[in-house]
Amino acid sequence: MGEIKVELIGFWYTVAVLLFGIPAAVLLLLGLVRTVRRDAPTIQSIERAAAISAIGAVLLLVTLTLFLAQWSWEVGLAFGVLSAAYVAYSLPEATRRYAFQCSVTVRCTPDEAFAFVSDARNWPRYFAEMTVKGPLDMPPHVGSVIHVSVMLPTVSLSADERVTAYEPPKRFATSMVETRGEGIYDFMPAGDGTEIAYSSRGVIGTRHALLGNAVLKPLVVRRMRTRREAAMRAIRSILEGQPAGSV
Repeated sequence: MGEIKVELIGFWYTVAVLLFGIPAAVLLLLGLVRTVRRDAPTIQSIERAAAISAIGAVLLLVTLTLFLAQWSWEVGLAFGVLSAAYVAYSLPEATRRYAFQCSVTVRCTPDEAFAFVSDARNWPRYFAEMTVKGPLDMPPHVGSVIHVSVMLPTVSLSADERVTAYEPPKRFATSMVETRGEGIYDFMPAGDGTEIAYSSRGVIGTRHALLGNAVLKPLVVRRMRTRREAAMRAIRSILEGQPAGSV
């Protein structure tokens, strides 16, 4: 009787691997391959790849649940309930939202700082991995779309940013056309200089959420903030070292 039970468990485990494990591996691999290509995919295609990875992650959790259940139904059930709760927590937009701020004080006027930052031709000067593609509206206005490509460690990404605020010399903001993310620059007099305050808000992708929202979201946001702080320091160095607005 015990041998029959073991054989049945082995049979159902094999079925579980075939039905869930293999598709999970294929989808995770497909999502990874579509993410690390270096042919400048768009944000939209990256999001599709992330959705594929998210489905693979869910199937992987199902596979692990069945894998554990072959030894103990209690353990498998507990893992399955925890996995379902984790997915239910990770996917809603409310738990995927992020926001951060950083600022620098520059020895220049608000007009000079605004003119420099709002000119997209200057962006590659403080984001070395970025390339801005023409044509550009000069000067920009609310609704102007700026085409850029960004060389990240694993992918060269194409994206469009739309100007959402253009209020010289107080505020300049853009948002990603295909995703929920916005960056806002505020320019305020500070003594004999200008404080440039940058704030960012958005929603992390479903893949990051499913692969470890509680852990990865702080890491992702910290990485974005670190990059932005470096860019802000570069803006200060450029504005204090040579005429603002030059390309």
